[in-house]
Amino acid sequence: MVLIKYMYRYSMLILLLCTFSGTSYGKETITWLEYDLPPGFIATGPNKGMGFANQSVNWFQQYMPQWRHVNKQGTIPRLLTMAQTKQLVCSSMLKNKSREKDLYFSQPLQILSPHRLYFLARNKAQLEAKLEQPLEQPISLETVMKHLDELVFAIAAGRSYGANRDKILDQYHDKMHVSTQYKLSSQFVNRLLAGRVDFIIEYSWIISYEQAQQGFAKDELASVAITESAPMIKVYIACSKTPAGKAVIEAINNIQATHTDNPLQAFVKQWDNTVN
Repeated sequence: MVLIKYMYRYSMLILLLCTFSGTSYGKETITWLEYDLPPGFIATGPNKGMGFANQSVNWFQQYMPQWRHVNKQGTIPRLLTMAQTKQLVCSSMLKNKSREKDLYFSQPLQILSPHRLYFLARNKAQLEAKLEQPLEQPISLETVMKHLDELVFAIAAGRSYGANRDKILDQYHDKMHVSTQYKLSSQFVNRLLAGRVDFIIEYSWIISYEQAQQGFAKDELASVAITESAPMIKVYIACSKTPAGKAVIEAINNIQATHTDNPLQAFVKQWDNTVN
Protein backbone atom coordinates (compact mmCIF):
# COMPACT_ATOMS: atom_id res chain seq x y z
CA MET A 1 0.00 0.00 0.00
CA VAL A 2 2.83 2.37 0.89
CA LEU A 3 4.61 1.47 -2.36
CA ILE A 4 1.47 2.21 -4.42
CA LYS A 5 1.02 5.53 -2.66
CA TYR A 6 4.67 6.42 -3.32
CA MET A 7 4.39 5.46 -6.99
CA TYR A 8 1.24 7.58 -7.33
CA ARG A 9 2.97 10.66 -5.89
CA TYR A 10 5.98 10.04 -8.12
CA SER A 11 3.76 9.76 -11.21
CA MET A 12 1.96 13.01 -10.33
CA LEU A 13 5.31 14.77 -9.91
CA ILE A 14 6.48 13.58 -13.33
CA LEU A 15 3.18 14.71 -14.87
CA LEU A 16 3.51 18.14 -13.26
CA LEU A 17 7.06 18.56 -14.53
CA CYS A 18 6.06 17.53 -18.02
CA THR A 19 3.18 20.00 -18.01
CA PHE A 20 5.41 22.80 -16.74
CA SER A 21 8.08 22.07 -19.33
CA GLY A 22 5.45 22.38 -22.02
CA THR A 23 4.52 25.90 -20.93
CA SER A 24 7.30 28.15 -19.61
CA TYR A 25 10.01 25.86 -18.24
CA GLY A 26 13.16 26.10 -20.31
CA LYS A 27 12.07 29.15 -22.31
CA GLU A 28 14.45 32.07 -22.60
CA THR A 29 13.18 35.21 -20.89
CA ILE A 30 12.90 38.59 -22.59
CA THR A 31 12.98 41.51 -20.17
CA TRP A 32 10.83 44.25 -21.69
CA LEU A 33 12.00 47.49 -20.09
CA GLU A 34 9.38 50.24 -19.78
CA TYR A 35 10.70 53.75 -19.14
CA ASP A 36 8.60 56.65 -17.91
CA LEU A 37 7.51 58.61 -20.97
CA PRO A 38 3.70 58.84 -21.06
CA PRO A 39 1.71 58.48 -23.19
CA GLY A 40 4.30 56.12 -24.70
CA PHE A 41 4.76 53.99 -21.61
CA ILE A 42 2.28 54.84 -18.85
CA ALA A 43 3.24 53.37 -15.46
CA THR A 44 0.73 54.98 -13.09
CA GLY A 45 -2.75 56.46 -12.90
CA PRO A 46 -6.03 55.55 -14.60
CA ASN A 47 -4.31 55.06 -17.97
CA LYS A 48 -1.69 52.66 -16.58
CA GLY A 49 -0.58 50.21 -19.25
CA MET A 50 -2.56 51.97 -21.99
CA GLY A 51 0.29 53.94 -23.56
CA PHE A 52 0.95 53.23 -27.22
CA ALA A 53 4.29 51.59 -26.38
CA ASN A 54 2.65 49.44 -23.68
CA GLN A 55 0.02 48.27 -26.14
CA SER A 56 2.57 47.65 -28.90
CA VAL A 57 4.77 45.46 -26.71
CA ASN A 58 1.75 43.51 -25.47
CA TRP A 59 0.54 43.00 -29.04
CA PHE A 60 3.87 41.48 -30.11
CA GLN A 61 4.13 39.30 -27.00
CA GLN A 62 0.94 37.39 -27.86
CA TYR A 63 2.58 36.20 -31.10
CA MET A 64 5.86 35.20 -29.41
CA PRO A 65 5.02 32.18 -27.20
CA GLN A 66 8.50 30.73 -27.76
CA TRP A 67 9.82 33.22 -25.18
CA ARG A 68 8.87 34.04 -21.61
CA HIS A 69 8.02 37.74 -21.29
CA VAL A 70 8.67 39.90 -18.22
CA ASN A 71 7.78 43.61 -18.19
CA LYS A 72 9.84 45.79 -15.85
CA GLN A 73 10.08 49.49 -15.07
CA GLY A 74 13.44 51.15 -15.69
CA THR A 75 15.25 53.81 -17.66
CA ILE A 76 16.94 53.94 -21.04
CA PRO A 77 20.43 54.11 -19.43
CA ARG A 78 19.47 50.99 -17.46
CA LEU A 79 18.38 49.25 -20.67
CA LEU A 80 21.70 50.09 -22.33
CA THR A 81 23.64 48.76 -19.33
CA MET A 82 21.68 45.50 -19.48
CA ALA A 83 22.35 45.23 -23.21
CA GLN A 84 26.05 45.88 -22.72
CA THR A 85 26.22 43.00 -20.21
CA LYS A 86 24.54 40.73 -22.81
CA GLN A 87 21.22 40.33 -21.02
CA LEU A 88 18.20 39.77 -23.28
CA VAL A 89 16.40 43.10 -22.95
CA CYS A 90 14.06 44.86 -25.38
CA SER A 91 11.98 48.02 -25.54
CA SER A 92 10.18 50.45 -27.84
CA MET A 93 12.34 53.45 -28.75
CA LEU A 94 13.89 55.75 -31.33
CA LYS A 95 17.02 54.73 -33.21
CA ASN A 96 20.33 56.59 -33.29
CA LYS A 97 23.94 55.64 -34.01
CA SER A 98 24.93 55.56 -30.35
CA ARG A 99 22.21 53.04 -29.49
CA GLU A 100 23.01 50.91 -32.53
CA LYS A 101 26.34 50.03 -30.90
CA ASP A 102 24.54 47.92 -28.28
CA LEU A 103 21.12 47.21 -29.78
CA TYR A 104 19.50 45.58 -32.81
CA PHE A 105 16.53 47.49 -34.20
CA SER A 106 13.40 46.19 -35.88
CA GLN A 107 11.78 47.59 -38.98
CA PRO A 108 9.90 50.82 -38.17
CA LEU A 109 6.65 50.15 -36.30
CA GLN A 110 4.99 53.54 -36.03
CA ILE A 111 5.38 57.19 -36.88
CA LEU A 112 5.01 60.12 -34.49
CA SER A 113 4.77 63.85 -34.94
CA PRO A 114 8.19 65.44 -34.33
CA HIS A 115 9.63 67.31 -31.38
CA ARG A 116 9.06 71.03 -30.98
CA LEU A 117 10.81 73.69 -28.94
CA TYR A 118 8.61 74.76 -25.97
CA PHE A 119 8.81 77.94 -23.91
CA LEU A 120 6.61 80.06 -21.65
CA ALA A 121 4.25 82.13 -23.78
CA ARG A 122 4.68 85.16 -21.52
CA ASN A 123 8.46 85.10 -22.14
CA LYS A 124 8.22 85.11 -25.92
CA ALA A 125 9.33 88.69 -26.52
CA GLN A 126 12.23 88.37 -24.07
CA LEU A 127 13.44 85.15 -25.69
CA GLU A 128 13.14 86.61 -29.19
CA ALA A 129 15.35 89.51 -28.10
CA LYS A 130 18.03 87.12 -26.83
CA LEU A 131 17.90 84.99 -29.96
CA GLU A 132 17.52 87.98 -32.28
CA GLN A 133 14.96 85.93 -34.17
CA PRO A 134 11.16 85.64 -34.10
CA LEU A 135 9.64 82.52 -32.58
CA GLU A 136 6.80 82.36 -35.08
CA GLN A 137 8.72 80.44 -37.74
CA PRO A 138 10.91 77.31 -37.56
CA ILE A 139 14.15 77.90 -35.73
CA SER A 140 17.45 76.05 -35.90
CA LEU A 141 18.44 74.22 -32.73
CA GLU A 142 22.01 75.21 -33.52
CA THR A 143 20.97 78.87 -33.29
CA VAL A 144 19.45 78.32 -29.85
CA MET A 145 22.52 76.44 -28.63
CA LYS A 146 24.79 79.34 -29.57
CA HIS A 147 22.93 81.50 -27.05
CA LEU A 148 23.27 79.17 -24.06
CA ASP A 149 25.27 81.79 -22.14
CA GLU A 150 21.98 83.71 -21.92
CA LEU A 151 19.50 80.81 -21.90
CA VAL A 152 18.76 77.81 -19.69
CA PHE A 153 18.10 74.65 -21.71
CA ALA A 154 17.31 71.22 -20.24
CA ILE A 155 17.50 67.70 -21.69
CA ALA A 156 17.13 64.17 -20.33
CA ALA A 157 20.14 61.88 -19.99
CA GLY A 158 19.83 58.81 -22.22
CA ARG A 159 16.83 60.09 -24.13
CA SER A 160 17.09 60.47 -27.90
CA TYR A 161 15.66 63.57 -29.51
CA GLY A 162 16.30 62.23 -33.01
CA ALA A 163 19.59 61.72 -34.85
CA ASN A 164 20.02 65.26 -36.22
CA ARG A 165 19.14 66.94 -32.96
CA ASP A 166 21.21 64.52 -30.87
CA LYS A 167 24.37 65.55 -32.77
CA ILE A 168 23.80 69.20 -31.87
CA LEU A 169 22.87 68.45 -28.26
CA ASP A 170 25.97 66.28 -27.81
CA GLN A 171 28.12 69.17 -28.99
CA TYR A 172 26.67 71.50 -26.36
CA HIS A 173 26.09 68.86 -23.67
CA ASP A 174 28.30 70.49 -21.04
CA LYS A 175 26.50 73.84 -21.28
CA MET A 176 23.00 72.47 -20.66
CA HIS A 177 21.07 71.15 -17.68
CA VAL A 178 21.07 67.36 -18.08
CA SER A 179 18.64 65.48 -15.84
CA THR A 180 18.83 61.82 -14.84
CA GLN A 181 15.67 61.77 -12.73
CA TYR A 182 12.94 59.22 -13.38
CA LYS A 183 9.78 61.07 -14.42
CA LEU A 184 11.45 63.09 -17.12
CA SER A 185 8.54 64.44 -19.16
CA SER A 186 6.51 65.80 -16.22
CA GLN A 187 9.66 67.04 -14.52
CA PHE A 188 10.69 69.15 -17.52
CA VAL A 189 7.21 70.57 -18.02
CA ASN A 190 7.06 71.52 -14.33
CA ARG A 191 10.44 73.22 -14.50
CA LEU A 192 9.38 75.15 -17.58
CA LEU A 193 6.10 76.25 -15.98
CA ALA A 194 8.01 77.38 -12.89
CA GLY A 195 10.36 79.49 -15.04
CA ARG A 196 13.43 77.46 -14.07
CA VAL A 197 14.33 76.76 -17.70
CA ASP A 198 13.80 78.79 -20.86
CA PHE A 199 13.39 75.98 -23.39
CA ILE A 200 12.71 72.26 -23.54
CA ILE A 201 12.43 69.93 -26.53
CA GLU A 202 9.25 67.91 -26.37
CA TYR A 203 6.52 66.20 -28.38
CA SER A 204 3.18 67.96 -28.72
CA TRP A 205 1.39 64.76 -27.66
CA ILE A 206 3.42 64.60 -24.45
CA ILE A 207 2.63 68.25 -23.71
CA SER A 208 -1.08 67.53 -24.31
CA TYR A 209 -0.93 64.53 -21.98
CA GLU A 210 0.83 66.51 -19.23
CA GLN A 211 -1.62 69.40 -19.63
CA ALA A 212 -4.52 67.00 -19.09
CA GLN A 213 -2.82 65.41 -16.07
CA GLN A 214 -1.60 68.60 -14.39
CA GLY A 215 -4.40 70.97 -15.39
CA PHE A 216 -2.31 73.97 -16.42
CA ALA A 217 -3.79 76.31 -19.04
CA LYS A 218 -3.03 75.37 -22.64
CA ASP A 219 -1.98 78.92 -23.50
CA GLU A 220 0.69 79.01 -20.79
CA LEU A 221 3.12 77.27 -23.13
CA ALA A 222 4.05 78.19 -26.69
CA SER A 223 6.15 76.28 -29.19
CA VAL A 224 8.05 76.56 -32.43
CA ALA A 225 9.11 73.97 -35.00
CA ILE A 226 12.78 72.92 -35.14
CA THR A 227 14.38 73.11 -38.58
CA GLU A 228 16.53 70.03 -37.92
CA SER A 229 13.43 67.91 -37.27
CA ALA A 230 12.18 65.41 -39.82
CA PRO A 231 8.48 65.69 -40.77
CA MET A 232 7.78 62.52 -38.78
CA ILE A 233 9.70 60.34 -36.32
CA LYS A 234 9.94 56.54 -36.59
CA VAL A 235 9.54 54.19 -33.63
CA TYR A 236 11.23 50.78 -33.39
CA ILE A 237 11.63 47.79 -31.11
CA ALA A 238 15.23 47.47 -29.95
CA CYS A 239 16.86 44.42 -28.35
CA SER A 240 20.30 43.52 -27.01
CA LYS A 241 22.97 43.08 -29.68
CA THR A 242 23.34 39.35 -29.02
CA PRO A 243 22.29 36.23 -30.99
CA ALA A 244 19.20 35.99 -28.78
CA GLY A 245 18.36 39.66 -29.34
CA LYS A 246 18.78 39.23 -33.08
CA ALA A 247 16.37 36.27 -33.03
CA VAL A 248 13.76 38.39 -31.21
CA ILE A 249 14.10 41.22 -33.74
CA GLU A 250 13.75 38.75 -36.62
CA ALA A 251 10.58 37.40 -35.02
CA ILE A 252 9.18 40.91 -34.59
CA ASN A 253 9.91 41.78 -38.22
CA ASN A 254 8.22 38.57 -39.33
CA ILE A 255 5.14 39.24 -37.18
CA GLN A 256 4.81 42.72 -38.60
CA ALA A 257 5.27 41.48 -42.18
CA THR A 258 2.61 38.79 -41.80
CA HIS A 259 0.09 40.99 -39.95
CA THR A 260 -0.21 43.90 -42.34
CA ASP A 261 -3.52 44.93 -40.75
CA ASN A 262 -1.85 45.32 -37.35
CA PRO A 263 -3.10 47.97 -34.87
CA LEU A 264 0.32 49.53 -34.14
CA GLN A 265 -0.36 52.95 -35.69
CA ALA A 266 -3.87 52.94 -34.22
CA PHE A 267 -2.28 52.72 -30.75
CA VAL A 268 -0.39 55.95 -31.55
CA LYS A 269 -3.46 57.76 -32.89
CA GLN A 270 -5.19 57.34 -29.52
CA TRP A 271 -2.66 59.85 -28.17
CA ASP A 272 -1.26 61.65 -31.25
CA ASN A 273 -4.03 62.56 -33.68
CA THR A 274 -1.74 64.71 -35.85
CA VAL A 275 -0.42 61.66 -37.76
CA ASN A 276 -2.24 59.53 -40.31
